[in-house]
Amino acid sequence: MLFYAKGRKITYECGMLLKKIFEKQRTIYKKGEIDLVTDADHLCESFFLKRIKHCFPTHSILSEESGLTLNDEDNLWIIDPIDGTTNYSRRLPIFCISVGFAYKQKLQFGFVFAPVLNQFFEANIGSGAFLNRKRIHVSTQSKLNDCFLTTGFPYNIRTDNCLDNVKLFSHFSKKTLAVRRLGSAAIDLCYVACGIFDGYWEISLHPWDFAGAKVILEEAGGLLTNFKGLPISLKDSDILATNSIVHSAMIENIGSIHET
Repeated sequence: MLFYAKGRKITYECGMLLKKIFEKQRTIYKKGEIDLVTDADHLCESFFLKRIKHCFPTHSILSEESGLTLNDEDNLWIIDPIDGTTNYSRRLPIFCISVGFAYKQKLQFGFVFAPVLNQFFEANIGSGAFLNRKRIHVSTQSKLNDCFLTTGFPYNIRTDNCLDNVKLFSHFSKKTLAVRRLGSAAIDLCYVACGIFDGYWEISLHPWDFAGAKVILEEAGGLLTNFKGLPISLKDSDILATNSIVHSAMIENIGSIHET
């Protein structure tokens, strides 16, 4: 419980820091043609790393901007200081700080805090999932035709030769109620967890994109796998998250696009 309590407190403080400077002018850098990072990303990450290293000096940390700080291989914090940087850089409040904690490569708990939206998602294995301290559950939607879905597009969309997600977006737009793109993988996953969306898929993700939300989704009754329906690990990049009821139907539809 010590790791959980400290991690929760630090995550909240990081989120409030981002909220405090949200309206201020940002310094924006490009890691790729459309892959942005801001001074706020670095500020939040530096704050988090400093606090975690102070509280748990032997723990390892994997962060989007700083990479891997390897110490104790059993205890690993995984952080995305701003998931939704492009949104944040344009003052669109759909962004969050995402934090996951893994013991021996298995995620144990996670936090996703969207400070401007005032939404703090959290879950510890075996204890349920919560939004602002209230228990949450996935939806009970069983018909793909009535599903409300969400997805995202990778930063290498202009150059990557893997499965074109535009094809999947078009396919599911015709097969479901609607498909949305919010711009934050962690928020997408949490919105499946609390029943707003019935399913979410994305390709070319990194572990910091989903580590914070994985336990939240699963503790809310959802299912998170790769596109073949196998349990995901921190090495997976193509993921599918659903209320579990429509999971097989979505896998079947994704497979049909893969084959064309």
